[in-house]
Amino acid sequence: MEHRFLSFLLIAALLVSAGGCAAPAAEPSAEDPAAVERDNGLSSASGAEAASEASAEADTAVTAERPLKEESADADNKAEDFSDTEAHSPQAETEEQTTPPPALSGVPDPFLAQTLRAFLEDAPGENRVYSPLNVYLALSMLPDLTEGETRQQILDLLGVKDPEESRERARLLWEAAQREDDAVTTLLASSLWLSDAFPYHEEALGRLSDSDYACSYRGTPGSPEMNSALRDWLNDRTGGLLKDAASQLELDPMTILAIASTIYFKAPWQDEFNASLTESGTFHSPDGDCSVDFLHGGTTGDYYWGEHFSAVCKAFRGGGAMWLILPEEGLSPEALLEDEEAMAFLLAPGGDWEKQRFALVKLALPKFDISSDLDLRPGLRALGVTDALDPEQADFSPLTDEELIYLAQAKHAARVSVDEKGCTGAAYTVMDIRFGSALPPEEIDFILNRPFLFLITDSAGLPLFFGTVNRPVS
Repeated sequence: MEHRFLSFLLIAALLVSAGGCAAPAAEPSAEDPAAVERDNGLSSASGAEAASEASAEADTAVTAERPLKEESADADNKAEDFSDTEAHSPQAETEEQTTPPPALSGVPDPFLAQTLRAFLEDAPGENRVYSPLNVYLALSMLPDLTEGETRQQILDLLGVKDPEESRERARLLWEAAQREDDAVTTLLASSLWLSDAFPYHEEALGRLSDSDYACSYRGTPGSPEMNSALRDWLNDRTGGLLKDAASQLELDPMTILAIASTIYFKAPWQDEFNASLTESGTFHSPDGDCSVDFLHGGTTGDYYWGEHFSAVCKAFRGGGAMWLILPEEGLSPEALLEDEEAMAFLLAPGGDWEKQRFALVKLALPKFDISSDLDLRPGLRALGVTDALDPEQADFSPLTDEELIYLAQAKHAARVSVDEKGCTGAAYTVMDIRFGSALPPEEIDFILNRPFLFLITDSAGLPLFFGTVNRPVS
């Protein structure tokens, strides 16, 4: 069977999508999703267990649990001895939650629109995955560490007026998104990676711990032990789904602070796809047709469209949905991001959208497992965050009195998979703040390959020798 599916956009579950789309209620599956075996390393039903087990193992390796302000700086550099401060977790506050919050509540539309374009458009024809919630929470930790124009550029991108509003928005986002029950799992985590030989302003670090639930670790940046500990922490909090990307991460010996933020998501479909209906079909990718397995299912629900796209959603059991947006033939997903009507739909899918009708939707969705590893710095520069990335302009004075401190790296890795059972996703953002150096001066070639003068002076500036060289060899 051939499907006229070109490339399509998806608003992945990593976006903490709305409390569902218009679809009839379904009885929960009798099969416990926790019992389903992992499929090719990314089963929609088993990643949470991996995250939970790995996290439990990691917690036994830390040596202390205490408030950040009391944290000792004399922790041994071995990975198993890293000083660890576990911050307050909102999990207890959200255990009773039975329905998820509204879609993307608290993440400003301008941030979503700008970053979707900045981080997804620059690689046409390639798979890209981006978690706006994860990146937003990571960036929201920077206003407390910066000052002046450096801070203002970050606040402008986040859509908040001051660090206090940034902290409050981040707190509300965290508490709204965090969820773990018998249907949907959304786990967030953040951490600070500090040098045990560097003087910090502890007040700024304390604010991060209070508002962003950040645990902290101290060691020697750039050492094999600290690099390994960071990778283990990321893998623990993302269920091991991003091991390939994490294995490439290394802190620099000049690192003074690394900020890490993660999200792990798992949800079963409200109506699972019948595995017996899965069949091979043709997907028309930009670089040529390929054969993939398509999931097939039919249900009554809302069908949406615009001038250049059509869309449906697939609901998760317990709330939330994956929205699938198909550009018109001949139009790429990246080009669709520039369409204002399509962007308006992406920012508020479903709801009161005028162009919709109730229909029997016969969905054919390719099974996929896609990932990407992004350098956020080019996109951040394009969005006006420039000073933080420049050692001569960056102002990190709330963090330290040292100068030439700047944001040297901003990495974002993400992965999303869908199969008959449901959807699994994970992402992390790691921002590396380092000692910098002034920009090198203009290079000038000064080649003495023709007659020249010379002058030799002593320490007091007295002229000891003066001469001309017309022939270096007598």
